[in-house]
Amino acid sequence: MRIHVLAPCTGKKTRRGPALDLARLADWHAGRLTAADAGPLTPAADLYDGLGHRLMMRGIAAFRAHGAGEVTLHFVSAGLGVVGERDPVPNYEATFNALRGRAREAWTRTLDLRAGLAAALATPADLRLVLLGREYLDATGLGSVALAPGAPPTVVLAAPSAADLVPAGALHVPLALPEARRFHATLIALKGALVRRLLSHAELWRHPDVGALAAWRDATAFLDLCAACPDLPTP
Repeated sequence: MRIHVLAPCTGKKTRRGPALDLARLADWHAGRLTAADAGPLTPAADLYDGLGHRLMMRGIAAFRAHGAGEVTLHFVSAGLGVVGERDPVPNYEATFNALRGRAREAWTRTLDLRAGLAAALATPADLRLVLLGREYLDATGLGSVALAPGAPPTVVLAAPSAADLVPAGALHVPLALPEARRFHATLIALKGALVRRLLSHAELWRHPDVGALAAWRDATAFLDLCAACPDLPTP
């Protein structure tokens, strides 16, 4: 089973000290800033922090450990564009929430976000899990992407208000306070908690028909499947 996860960057970072702002990030993308000038580089998955991120990474680590398949992870970064899990990146501070209208459009072009998204979606997979919130879905334009016939199931975990930004053919699993209470998680950490439940459940992924489960086509079935997966202590 090949799983592709598309996750957002996090405001909280593991690296302390100087961080690139938007102006310095523009220099980085234009080639006016060297890696030495940008400060120490860190693999993307190790730079991001926060409970939701850590829960997601624990689920990915468990999936890889039980050997039922492989996981590819990409991040949509408001400062760097679409980056791979182990891509070396500088410390930075950027968010799509602070950009609106033409400013956001100009910045997404600087990031070459649409091309980065297309490249990430070309990753071979049997299942895609998209954890982007409304601002990131809007910035990437994911909702306008046409999923090709025969494309792998794509499950988008996002707030109910993001329904209009989910691509046709993908499954939108709306997440709000009732789901947070059901899974004993905060809204911020809920997506990571669900991913950890799913990916940590070795028996699920060894089932020969796992790719045909109703959970990849029906939101209620998806949440019920998550609830049926054993929970683990929160780190």
